[in-house]
Amino acid sequence: MKKITLVPVAGLCNRMNAILSLMIYKQHNPDCNIEIFWHKTHDCKAHFTELFKQLPAPYTVKKMRSLLKNRPATPRNLFIPNAFRGGWYDFQMLPKDKADDFDILTKDKKNIYVSVYNRFNKYSTDVDNLGSIFIPTDEIQQRINDITKDWEKQNVIGLHIRRTDNINAIKNSPLSKFTDYIDKELKQNDSTYFYLASDDEEVKKELNQRYPGRIYTAKLTLKRNSVQGMKDAVVDLYCLGRTKKIIGSTHSTYSILASKLYNIELIV
Repeated sequence: MKKITLVPVAGLCNRMNAILSLMIYKQHNPDCNIEIFWHKTHDCKAHFTELFKQLPAPYTVKKMRSLLKNRPATPRNLFIPNAFRGGWYDFQMLPKDKADDFDILTKDKKNIYVSVYNRFNKYSTDVDNLGSIFIPTDEIQQRINDITKDWEKQNVIGLHIRRTDNINAIKNSPLSKFTDYIDKELKQNDSTYFYLASDDEEVKKELNQRYPGRIYTAKLTLKRNSVQGMKDAVVDLYCLGRTKKIIGSTHSTYSILASKLYNIELIV
């Protein structure tokens, strides 16, 4: 019987997508045993249960405890875990490997280690209603509710403007494209409001000045290297998912997952 040990890496949404990929694989391969470990790193400095309630049965996300066996290989640990992993596993699936080749690469393998930041097998992760799978903790959910409590009575459209280290988003989703959409929406309905999720405070400042009283933002910590910063990331993501539709950035898993939380339209 095949067993897969998953250790998702990179940012929050990348990890959520990797976990979703494992869950879908399990649906297609019910006899497969699975195990999920979550490792705190500088780009996701919170454990899963500090952000979400546990996944629906039979899935459980465990804290990383192994110093070597399951720890992701990084430049900081000189990629040493990968060199020793063969003592515990028949095969390692890493980000460099092609997801569509998973079945070929793992044929006749019984004990498989997977450490990726996205889909790792041939099955699509394009599923609906992710909000019923990844459920925020009560504390975080209350913050989301407080921010969005009046939105049912309003026409609130989401904006996700990714900047900082996402070169593709900066190049292909310039601010002018977002303002064009905002102008278009306001022309069609002058009572429209916008919830802005962005990792750039200057973008927030500029849009608030250009559209006074029309832009909603939450007071959040943008840095992801703290538990509070990660909690704020979940708040921002789920508030974005509560809007009527999302105008998002290209090459952004965040935009995509926000639209899948409650099945709303995404315009990239």
